[in-house]
Amino acid sequence: LARSNGEARPKIISSSSTAPRPSFLALPLELRHEIYANLLYDSCSTLLDLLCVNRRLARELKPFLYKRPLSFDGQCQLFDWLAEVDPECLRHVSDVRMKLVDINPATIVGALGKRLRGANLMRAGLGPDRADDNPYDQACCLELKKLEKAFSLLYGVKHLTIIACTPSDPQPPPRMVARFSHLLGRCFPHLQSLISEQPLFPVDFLRNKPRLRRLQFPANTESSADDISSVFRNLSDLELDICRPPPPSGAAYEWGCMPEILPSVPPLRGLGLHERLESYPPGLAEEVFVHGIEAIKRHLRSLRTLTLAADPPAAPHDASIMRRNLLRFVEASSLRHVEVLGIYASVYRHLPGTTETFTLRLDHPSTPSTSIAKAMTDMMSHVKFRAVTAAKHPHIPHLSRLREIQVQVAEHPTPLQLDHGPDRDELVDTVRSRLRKIGILFTWVVNATPPTDGSCPSVFSPF
Repeated sequence: LARSNGEARPKIISSSSTAPRPSFLALPLELRHEIYANLLYDSCSTLLDLLCVNRRLARELKPFLYKRPLSFDGQCQLFDWLAEVDPECLRHVSDVRMKLVDINPATIVGALGKRLRGANLMRAGLGPDRADDNPYDQACCLELKKLEKAFSLLYGVKHLTIIACTPSDPQPPPRMVARFSHLLGRCFPHLQSLISEQPLFPVDFLRNKPRLRRLQFPANTESSADDISSVFRNLSDLELDICRPPPPSGAAYEWGCMPEILPSVPPLRGLGLHERLESYPPGLAEEVFVHGIEAIKRHLRSLRTLTLAADPPAAPHDASIMRRNLLRFVEASSLRHVEVLGIYASVYRHLPGTTETFTLRLDHPSTPSTSIAKAMTDMMSHVKFRAVTAAKHPHIPHLSRLREIQVQVAEHPTPLQLDHGPDRDELVDTVRSRLRKIGILFTWVVNATPPTDGSCPSVFSPF
């Protein structure tokens, strides 16, 4: 207050003295890190733009850029990248995807390179499967030693994907693949997730992985039964996804290892069986729910997730056995999330009371429209009964925890019309409305790219 003539007057503050403008860097560091993490997956280009703002932002952003999945199309790409990157940033690398390819003689230097290029022989004649004393074998060993040194620099990796070679890639010889598997067993001790698309891969790559919680691989290997058992015995709380591609050139795989895995591995948290439609005996579903039914029962109480995207056995007798074993297993389990192909649609009648989500995959163009309509209406009626009326019947499991049902279909060239009833959109709206009244979310997913590898049986086939 200013005094004039003995009276107190308020002091007028100039309007030019305003509050400071808010700054992004004034936000708490934890909040900025959360923003960076969101931008990492939503808009990586924005992160790159922020690097140019100032040095402080660049220091904060660098670790998040290296947390992105890094893909390498062969080990030479990995070597070149490591030669250029800042070594201080390697500790932030957590997700690596790479492909193992055959050696390139042009990259081998020194006396060994001269011997290799001067041999003037085909790779098959110098391959490691012929003899130990040849320049090709020595070059493969040198390449793998260099690769092991590169992996030792990426000690913080938690997610690793081994990408399978394409027909156009230089294929690594079997002995090089086996040595690479041993190498992986010595690297990445902090690995939590491992995906291998490489078929016929020795299981040694799974050794010394105490923190591994998710494994996806084809379950085809040349390893012995004892090696398989000893490796999987040390993997606990595992979510196991078996993704088996078709065998090359129409040949059959002879090294399916599910009969050895299921009795040895500690109780599983999740199991997924994915097999393309060019099936060959025995298929994954037959290995597990026919020949391995006693072994899968060990995981009856521990399994929380089951995904069945593999064909049933071709033989009617085996298909009948599998159907009976599958339904009994699901009914007695404590599963929370169930996903099945359309051919197993009747599983919804046997869902345990612990089920929270159910996914029915009708996403093949050969699925008849009438089968989709019948599956939708029957499933809605049964779920409503189990979720509401069955509460009065103690002997029928009550689906009180069921929160979501998802149906996946393929996108057709013309709008799919359902025979003897309303069109698809009307039916979907009806099902969604009725299930919403009992607290269940219904999701209809149209997949733009339906499977093209073979034909899919009808939803309600004799199986």
